[in-house]
Amino acid sequence: MATHKKQFESAFNGLICAGVSKQWKYLKCNFKEIIA
Repeated sequence: MATHKKQFESAFNGLICAGVSKQWKYLKCNFKEIIA
């Protein structure tokens, strides 16, 4: 389960950090800190 969570985090953070969703731009890379 841990590995699956890691993959999800990496993929999700990748999208956020890439700025794909401008309306979520405020989260940016800080999202991984929230769920760390």
